[in-house]
Amino acid sequence: MIKIELIDSFLLVAKLGGISKAADKKSLSAMALSKQMRLLEERVGHPLFIRTGRRIALTEFGNKFKNEAEKLAQSQASLLNWLDEVSGTVSGTLRVLFQSPMLCDETIIPWLPQFLDTYPNINVELDVKESLIDIAEDDYDIFWGISEYLGEQCPNLKRRDLWTSRYGVYASPHYIAKRGLPSHPDDLDSHDIVGYLHNQPSNVLVLQERGRPIYRTLSQRVASVTGMVELAIAGLGLVNAGDDVKQIDDAVKAKQLIPVLEDYWWQEAKVFIYYHNVRHHQPKVKAFIDFFLAKRDIWANA
Repeated sequence: MIKIELIDSFLLVAKLGGISKAADKKSLSAMALSKQMRLLEERVGHPLFIRTGRRIALTEFGNKFKNEAEKLAQSQASLLNWLDEVSGTVSGTLRVLFQSPMLCDETIIPWLPQFLDTYPNINVELDVKESLIDIAEDDYDIFWGISEYLGEQCPNLKRRDLWTSRYGVYASPHYIAKRGLPSHPDDLDSHDIVGYLHNQPSNVLVLQERGRPIYRTLSQRVASVTGMVELAIAGLGLVNAGDDVKQIDDAVKAKQLIPVLEDYWWQEAKVFIYYHNVRHHQPKVKAFIDFFLAKRDIWANA
């Protein structure tokens, strides 16, 4: 009989591609985890890994074993989730990933004390990653406020709508005075963009014409993963952003930014909540999503 602990350790080593990384994740020594993997290989009677220095790869048998082990792990997770569901237990550590600190601040932080009071057996870990999400590396329960790309990369994830907004174009008065006010997408050839570094490519401006999204590539002198609104206020180029973003709204009210090309704004820019597709959803995941989506009317109008 193979203990499920060995299966879990094996899957983590296979996912991360190394003993040391997996040992850090499990708060074990590399020696202890290596011993577990040797024991597992003895139990199954076949080598699971090809070891090349610090990097390891799966053998042909190891890949087949991994496929079966993943089915077992998913069945176990589904069983535990079902038991929690029927017992009414909502507990555990919930890990939530955002791609913007501002999104966390505006949609989660104000109501987090109330959520924790409601669910005293849940611990919440909130994290921000401003580069592209990689499901193989980013081990989270919920991915909050992420655009279409994550669903395209990982079609097995489930998702729910978070919100739909108009995706606008903004520039500072100083930039407009220097470069002119564009009135049509064809005027953009002489303009710069402050781009999001991890967009592919990073210098694309998203607009809409005749009801369909259009994409214009602009010159770019600066790309960033943070501070894009501040860079636009500083006059470094046009910036794409949702018109309901508080930082944008504040900058427009303060006349630090001017809306431009409003007739061509993308009218239905969507962001989503993604979570793992399991037969029985984790009660903690459902509780978190339902609780904060119920606050949507409040934070959308804050």
